Parts: sequence; C-alpha cells; structure tokens
Amino acid sequence: MNFLAPDKSRLSRLAYVVLAFLVAILYDQLFRSSAHGLGAFLLVIIYLVGFIALVSCTRHIKNRFAFFLLLPILVLAFDQMLYTNILVEKLVPFVILVLLIIFSILLTLRNEGKFIFYFRNIPVVKSVGLIFRNLSLVFHDLLSWTKGSKHSEKYKQIAVGLIISVPILLLFVLLFSEADQVFGSGLEKLLSFKIDIDYLVTWRVVRTIIYTFIGGAFFYALINDGHALVDNKKTVKKISPISAAIVLFLVNVLFAIFVFIQIKYLFGSHDFVISQNITFADYARSGFFQLVWVMIFSAFLILAFYRSAWYHGRSILVSVLKLFLIVQIFIIAASALKRMNLYQDEYGFTTLRLYVEWFIYFVCLMYVLLSAAIIKNYSFKNFFHVGLIAGVVVFTVVASTNVDGIIAQKNIDRYLTQGKNLDLYYLVNYLSVDTIPEIVVLNDHPIDFKRVGVHSKNSFYSDDNAVSIKKWYSDALQNKKTEILNQRNAWYSFNLGAQRALNSLSSIK
Repeated sequence: MNFLAPDKSRLSRLAYVVLAFLVAILYDQLFRSSAHGLGAFLLVIIYLVGFIALVSCTRHIKNRFAFFLLLPILVLAFDQMLYTNILVEKLVPFVILVLLIIFSILLTLRNEGKFIFYFRNIPVVKSVGLIFRNLSLVFHDLLSWTKGSKHSEKYKQIAVGLIISVPILLLFVLLFSEADQVFGSGLEKLLSFKIDIDYLVTWRVVRTIIYTFIGGAFFYALINDGHALVDNKKTVKKISPISAAIVLFLVNVLFAIFVFIQIKYLFGSHDFVISQNITFADYARSGFFQLVWVMIFSAFLILAFYRSAWYHGRSILVSVLKLFLIVQIFIIAASALKRMNLYQDEYGFTTLRLYVEWFIYFVCLMYVLLSAAIIKNYSFKNFFHVGLIAGVVVFTVVASTNVDGIIAQKNIDRYLTQGKNLDLYYLVNYLSVDTIPEIVVLNDHPIDFKRVGVHSKNSFYSDDNAVSIKKWYSDALQNKKTEILNQRNAWYSFNLGAQRALNSLSSIK
C-alpha cells in the first residue's frame, strides 16, 4: 500500500513538511553571515536529529549501513566551525549537502528483492522528476480540510485562489507603481502608506517557501513505497582483448620512450636545472599539469579495459599490460612530485601547489588499489565503491587540515631559517585568517623587509624606506582584526579559527 495514499496518516506525512520548513527557516537564519561557523554546524546536527527521529518513528529506516556516512558528515560540519579557508567556506558546504542527500536516500532505501546495489537503480536517483511530482501531494496535505463538511471543497478552492492571487497581485502592484509615478502616488494616497518593499526580505521569504516544498517533496519520495531498489541488469559493451592489447601495448611503448628520453629531465635535481640554464619556474611549470592530465587520462583508459574485462572475462596479457602501464605512470607521478617539490622549495607554498601535490598522492593511492584489483580480479563495482569511499575519506582529511596555517608556517620558516624571500602580501591578502597565528610570529624576530614582499603579483619591496613597509604590515594586521569583528555579527557566525586569529592579534603589544 502506498504510504502517500490520501487515506493514510496525513499528520505523519506533514511531520516531514514541518522538518523541511524548520530546516529552511534555520538555513535562512544561520547562513545570513558570509562566514560559516557554529550556525552551519548546528544546522547539520538539527537536520540529522530531526530526520533520523522521524524515519525511526515512522519505521522507514531500511538500511543501517547508511549511518557510516555520519562520520564524514559530522567531521566536515565541524570543520566549518574550525577553519576559514576557501575550501571549507566554498566547497565543504556543497559536499555536506550531497552527503546528506545520499545519506537520506540510502537510510530509507528498501531492497526486499535483494537486488545488486547500483546507484542508478534507485528510483529517486534515476529520475529527479519523482521529487517534483510529489509537490502536488504536499499541497494536497497542506490544504486538506476536515472531511464531512459539505463546504470544505469550496473553502479549499477559495483558499487556493487567495494563496495564488496574493503574490501575483503584489508583483503587479509593485511593477505598476515603479512604472508610473501617477499610479504609485495615487495608490499611496489611497492606502495612506508608502509602498516600500524590501527586496531582500521578500526573496528570503520566497526562498524559504520554495525550500520547504522541495524538501517536503523530497521526503515524500523517500517514504513512498516506491522508494525501493529495482532490478535492472547492467549491460557493458565488450572490448575485444586483442584490440585492448594493441592499444595498451602501443601506449606502453610511447610511455617507455618518453621516460627513457626524459629520464634526466624528469628527475632533474637542483644542479641539473642550473646546468641546463633553466629557471625553477620554467622547470616546474613546463609540462607539470600535462603530466597530471596524463595520469588522469591513463586512469580512464585502464578503467575502461578493466570494466570490460570484469564483465566479459579477462586476458592475462591485457592485465600484464595494464600493470606495466601503471608502473610507468608511477614514474611520471614521481617526476611531477619532484618538480613540485623543487618549485615549492625555491618559491614557497601556495594553496594551488599544495592541493595539486596532495591530489597526486591521492591518484597514486587509487592506482595502488587499482593494481591490487587487477591482480585479484576484483569486482569492478566493488572497486568503484571502494574508490568513492576513499575519495570521501581523503577529502574529509584534507578539509580537516589547516591548509592556510600550514602554508604560512612553512613559508615563514623558510624565511627565518633558510634566508628565503617571504611573500607576505599573499599570506595576508589571499589566504584566510587561519594564517594570523603563524604570521604574528614575525613580531618576535627582526624583520628584513627587503626580503618580504608586500606588493601584489609576488613583487618584493626594493625601496629602503622600511617605515612605509612596517606601516603596511601593521595596517594589514589591524584590517584583519576589523574583518574578523565585522564577520562575527551574531553568535551563529562564531568560528574557532577566527577566534584563534583574534587572540593572536590581541596578544600583539
């Protein structure tokens, strides 16, 4: 029997609409600040507690393995209260939203038929339109009146007409009053008040209503009897082992030639770079990102052959060629890391350089898992799921790392202990306030401002007027303090990283 049938418990269903409305209201209130913090963490907690409580009370918990997703969700949610770097501010909220949606779908997913699990065999994933088709059911539950009254249907139709008419009339009145001053002034005299609509407030109200109905429709799709895994046999196109062997053999030959010819250049040391009259910037940048793309494209190539071999039978020769290609990819990966390490040692650390380095480590990890899967002839589906889990774990670890603080600490250490230049402008203006506890360390050391860059585009101050540079440094720290205080306009914007920075700035004498 369909849980959403009109004769089933309307109040039980409306409880999910109330949860959607509560989350929409809290989102509007807790995310009003541009800086995420305590409010973002509480929003995730409230959603999880409310949703789990509802599905438990209505007996819709069908897949308890989904609870494993709570670990990365909670860690990432806490990261929003812990750091202020751009990854946490911009990307982590989106990842949390995706994980919350997946968690909600998996927790309520029925599989009485014991079908093989594929994401694409989940109805709500297969067709997002299922969610929007439930909007009419949400409206029906909200507008359903007590049965038995002979005028109930008529009253309901009147209510629907009024609800639809109000925003339409409001829109037209606003447009007419803006288009014609005579109409606006006449309407103002007639109503004895000036029409003054706050567009921002209006949008927030409309957005909350939209989120409520979409969220309610999403929950309705999850508690529907149709939210069950379906059987859909997966068809995979067969790649001829002969064709695969030819392709992999030729690619291996090309890789081998490239590695053999470029072996000195690929693993060039500091002395090699100098002897070849190559700048470190040119050495690191020339072909670096191309090598990264080589690793990525090679992964897709190997995965395509591995997927076909799993479903249609593998060839020992093709497997050996895949493994040999992976070995050569590791050599290229080592070369890319060597280039990046030399570049960082000479010019310092940035978020892009550090994230790319960590991404290469992740790719190498996936190649290790892929090699083991090929040797063991592991199920491609299971390998794919292991890869997704590894991706979530690695992303959670990276997001939980104080990357801006690490960059500031490493660059300042290079400046203080190795006599390297320090691009202070980058640390102050391009990174988050997570760098402040590391930057204020400079106050305990005599600063050679001729080696400290305070201009944009990595240029360094060449004038002897150190007074102006000291003033820039002092003003920059004061501006950071003002920025933190301005962002902390409410309790829900509290952030531990910003508080650490504020404490560090307050300790400066």
